[in-house]
Amino acid sequence: MINSSHIASSRIRGTLVVYACSSSLTAPVGWVVNEALRLGDAPELSQIDWRQQNLMQGFVRTEVRWNGERGIAARIASGLRSVPNIRFDVYEQPSDFELGERFSFVPELGLHRAQVNALGEILISENVLRQLSSKQALKIDELIGSAWDDALEAFRIADSTDAVRFAHRVS
Repeated sequence: MINSSHIASSRIRGTLVVYACSSSLTAPVGWVVNEALRLGDAPELSQIDWRQQNLMQGFVRTEVRWNGERGIAARIASGLRSVPNIRFDVYEQPSDFELGERFSFVPELGLHRAQVNALGEILISENVLRQLSSKQALKIDELIGSAWDDALEAFRIADSTDAVRFAHRVS
């Protein structure tokens, strides 16, 4: 786990799961993570453990956990979305007083952001639901990121050891 020691405020736990990244682009991913954690170029980069993944040849996967300030997940997601052909989720766990966030990225769909509760369930605000019921302009599947879930599900359960990893999915 990477700790951001420059943070004085309440600590938030987070997780970055890169499901697929070209093996030639792992260094830029490390730079984005270090910058988001405000760690500079330091040895923390070497703490990122990359493993082969089975769905895309020449691509690797990793998982990075951290403790730090609120907003790190947004900084990581913002930085990583410019890495070509990357697929990832970034989670920021909720605190006692704030909801968590999940950012999902698939090149074909772009970036999706959702607020989540302590159980990992996506929450939709009352105002968005009112807009949905009055205008029918938004679709529930878009609000909860179903297309992103569908595109990332195979990557969420695949691992280089062929072990199955269960992703939380609310139906």
